[in-house]
Amino acid sequence: AVVSTQSTGFFKRLYMTISAVDISICLVQIPMAQALIAGRHSPLLLFQQPHFCYGWYIIWTVLKHGSIFMVAFLSISRLIILVFNTKSLDLRYAWVVPLTYVVVLLSVAVALPFSSGYIVMYSPDNVMCRIAANMPGSGPTEAPVNITIPAVTP
Repeated sequence: AVVSTQSTGFFKRLYMTISAVDISICLVQIPMAQALIAGRHSPLLLFQQPHFCYGWYIIWTVLKHGSIFMVAFLSISRLIILVFNTKSLDLRYAWVVPLTYVVVLLSVAVALPFSSGYIVMYSPDNVMCRIAANMPGSGPTEAPVNITIPAVTP
């Protein structure tokens, strides 16, 4: 079966979006490289700045989940073309669907640290900023506190 010109344009847009996400993931790794080169506990790290750490966390969360979503979206799009070989995919969906997913991810990534009990902080063990429980005694440069929920027995 011949793939329509519109579907070809759809896949070109989708591959461009996937490439942009991949390049962005590479660029976001620069602060991690800085932390590994300068030392994980160096006071000169970009991650030691709370606003940078929070922004980096949001960007990283959107990119890592967005990358997984893009691969799934590509696979589903290919499946639609294989099953319905006369169907052409609308060009708009190559931008609208990923953009909608990013908006939802941004909403969650921005709102979660503001909810009670969570903060974004630098974790030297993971060499990245991550969300952690906001427990007394946990500072911006200390390892995140792990919460263990006891098993409930009847």
